[in-house]
Amino acid sequence: MVDRFAIGMVVSCVLLLVALRRLREGGGSSALVGLLAFIALLLVAILPPVGSRAGVIIATIILMGVVLASGLLSRQSFRTSRLLKVGSVLAVLVFVTGFYAALAWISTDANDAAIKASRYGFSSETVAIGLRQAPLGAGFGTFIPVFKQGAGDNYLMNAYVNNAHNEYAQWWLEGGVLAVLVVMLAFTTLLMTLIRLVRLRVGSRARTCGIAAMMGISVVVLHSSVDYPLRTPALMAVFAILSGIAIAAAANGSSSTARGDRCLVNE
Repeated sequence: MVDRFAIGMVVSCVLLLVALRRLREGGGSSALVGLLAFIALLLVAILPPVGSRAGVIIATIILMGVVLASGLLSRQSFRTSRLLKVGSVLAVLVFVTGFYAALAWISTDANDAAIKASRYGFSSETVAIGLRQAPLGAGFGTFIPVFKQGAGDNYLMNAYVNNAHNEYAQWWLEGGVLAVLVVMLAFTTLLMTLIRLVRLRVGSRARTCGIAAMMGISVVVLHSSVDYPLRTPALMAVFAILSGIAIAAAANGSSSTARGDRCLVNE
């Protein structure tokens, strides 16, 4: 659930910043800005009570990417707008706070001996077991018995471990080198898509839709390092849809001028 709130928050923040930019240039709608601001603030307020530290930390870190990708930060606008300067300082503070919280959480999770079943411990143990199953892996769907048989004494417990709490470590154990290559190919595709989107004209619909989708994708990509969101059918579908939107927006935004400002092919 936390991923859905975080995705909604970063997407609404992207759209809000773009709407603010258009309003400042005289072509936007104040009603749209108000609606997007209400949605963004509502999701910001909802996220902490959900109880996921990872979701809150990841969302605060990605908000810096939202600001950088929005197109608001140009030399001229930064020099002339006091509000933009204050907002930029606040964005940096939020990013630093989120980044520091992430480092502190990782350090505590890795070093606290009292945390027997920590995410860091599960991930490390999964990688170690995966090395013994390399290069082809144990096979998809075999994580539970393989982990139970190969884990150390610290992971002997009454309940079975059903996930590694790290998508990438679990794909390595189950799929081996081939799975790692597929993950790297997917990351390369997403990175190239992001680069193409950033190079599009600031304010275009293709860039706006694509960047918003990429920020939502980033939530899932980062959260997958400490949990297993892509093993949830709903989030898997959301991730696939956002990826399709981002790739289509990048392709159409770079095409002919007749379709260069479109979000999707059939728009």
